[in-house]
Amino acid sequence: MAMTRQERLSIHKKQERLQVSNGVPSANELTEGVPVLRSTPEGLVEYVRYHGVLHKKVFDRDGSKEDKDFRYAYFGAASSDISSFAANTHYPIPFGFGSSTAQSDVDFGTGTDPSDTFTTADTDTQYASQIVPMLWRVPDNITIDSITHIEGADNATGDTTRMHLKSFTFTSGATACLTAGALLAHNSDVTNAGNEQPYLSTWTVDSANVDAGKVILCFFRSDSVNSDFSINVTVKYHLR
Repeated sequence: MAMTRQERLSIHKKQERLQVSNGVPSANELTEGVPVLRSTPEGLVEYVRYHGVLHKKVFDRDGSKEDKDFRYAYFGAASSDISSFAANTHYPIPFGFGSSTAQSDVDFGTGTDPSDTFTTADTDTQYASQIVPMLWRVPDNITIDSITHIEGADNATGDTTRMHLKSFTFTSGATACLTAGALLAHNSDVTNAGNEQPYLSTWTVDSANVDAGKVILCFFRSDSVNSDFSINVTVKYHLR
């Protein structure tokens, strides 16, 4: 039996794409029982008017790999820029592949992990100008997906090296500028045999989520000073 005109129109209506408009609607804008999609600060939201009252449903991203907007951040330094690093000491390396000199050798102690705080002062290795190049300030909430780094020694005899990534609370205009340090990721020790070969290391992510406004620092430590190292770190992340 052939379909009626009304049946054909009904099928056609079901196949129409629901349009997405901007902004939160008022109940008076909507037809009772007819849903609309809106792009809002909350994300994608479906609104429907029922008995004159506005109801909504906020859609979540599905979390699939294809749905994530992956981004990348880099820390790095050349061996000639960090030649004065002492053994068994945690040093931050520049955000971006920047220059670090003996004048910039701020350190975060000799503990198992880098210190959770840093205080600036009118003292070499504590100047504000020395810590600022090491800071990655995160303007949005992010999730870290993976971290890798490549390192290369400048001497035939290498060292055992290790690295950490930490977040901190940053306070503008204060000498106690970095507080509340939290471990985000680390790598296993690299037994570097010297300048004849570079090494790739894949890190363990300990705490993936970082809130907007935090700063992130990347640290390098070696158990001896047979070599100086060039370091290239890639942080893969997405907004959340």
